[in-house]
Amino acid sequence: MPVTTTRFVPFLEKAELSVDTTPVKGDVSINGKHWGRTPLLGQFAAGSYEIDFGDVEGYDTPGAERVTLRAGVMTGVTAEYKGAEERRLRVRYA
Repeated sequence: MPVTTTRFVPFLEKAELSVDTTPVKGDVSINGKHWGRTPLLGQFAAGSYEIDFGDVEGYDTPGAERVTLRAGVMTGVTAEYKGAEERRLRVRYA
């Protein structure tokens, strides 16, 4: 009688991450790896990630965002670059 062996191979369930910036497009790094310029859409293993944004001349760079991705769920992140004109108005009318 032949012997049948069943092998279970674990797989990573994917989560989707959408990253955008406003009002300008900026570079994005995820866990220290450069992924490109916004808008970005990618699939990742479920887990925690740190998203960093690149400098854009004339704008304050948004702070890093930490997200937790869940399998089968799309998570969206939108970061805002503040421009020099906005900074002047905030100070003037604060």
